[in-house]
Amino acid sequence: MRPLLVILAMVSIAACADAPEVPRATTHAELVTLFDDWRAFEAPTLVDGVPDFSAAAMSAKRDQISYWKARLMAVDTTGWSISDRVDYELIRAEINGFDFDLRLRKPWERDPSF
Repeated sequence: MRPLLVILAMVSIAACADAPEVPRATTHAELVTLFDDWRAFEAPTLVDGVPDFSAAAMSAKRDQISYWKARLMAVDTTGWSISDRVDYELIRAEINGFDFDLRLRKPWERDPSF
């Protein structure tokens, strides 16, 4: 874990008045909770039973990505087994992939079959 990056991420989050506090995880079970929370966030909001991929809805998700990255970076994996650290890296890859979709791919705007 890079302590400087964790501090920078936490400072950038703290600089936002509306930013929620980033919880610090130290166990694999807390990482699993983070993942469950992430999946709930990542799922599209339903409006009358229909997923909302409007510009406003996706912009709101994009605005919260830094919180999720900071929350994951706040996880201390010191002493974890290799398989537990792999779980951490898989979650990091998933968050980065969603961030990539939100900033660049934007399939809800470009892909008629999305």
